[in-house]
Amino acid sequence: MTFKYEKDLVNELVTILQEDYNIKYVVRELQNGKNIADIVYSKELKRDFAIFDEYIESYYYFNEIIQNKKKTIEELNIKNKDLLRKFKKFLKKLEKAGYITLNNNKIHVIKKVDIASKNVVAIEAKLSDWKSGLNQALAYKQYSDYVYVAIDEYYYKKVDIELFEKNNVGLILVGKGHIKKVLIPKKEKDFEVDIKYYMIDKFLTSVHATNM
Repeated sequence: MTFKYEKDLVNELVTILQEDYNIKYVVRELQNGKNIADIVYSKELKRDFAIFDEYIESYYYFNEIIQNKKKTIEELNIKNKDLLRKFKKFLKKLEKAGYITLNNNKIHVIKKVDIASKNVVAIEAKLSDWKSGLNQALAYKQYSDYVYVAIDEYYYKKVDIELFEKNNVGLILVGKGHIKKVLIPKKEKDFEVDIKYYMIDKFLTSVHATNM
């Protein structure tokens, strides 16, 4: 085997992505519920600030205001007072950013919130247990445009590549000083908009925290 510990493989992969592939934005261990992606990266960001700080903001924005065209705060029917207070604060944030206007609790959409990145890649890293990596990687399709499993190149012959193709998950082999993408997935199109926008904004926030 090439690497003794998974963390060494992850460190090598991140270094190569940043130095050889010029990946500017890289976050380690991005959490979505119980799922934690080892590496999430993007070459570009469309926004330099996060809009959705909590999932509930994205949920109500897309499912009620955008999709169901709810035009007043009362129509949102948020009964929890603390949640309502927080969401009103969020609406003020949208107004300040130029996405909506508020007038006596009436919501007028000026333009839809733009997504922070259209090319987000999530990677689950394993030394040799590609089956576990594949199962975990499937969860990252909720927000990622491309999903990969990265393993030690030494264990490539044990991989069922057809299973990766069937699930549209890419495969990266990691060696000392080099990587090889033996399978490149197609861009994901089946996702929940509210989850995707929230998670990509969470990625954006993590990028800023890492670079501070």
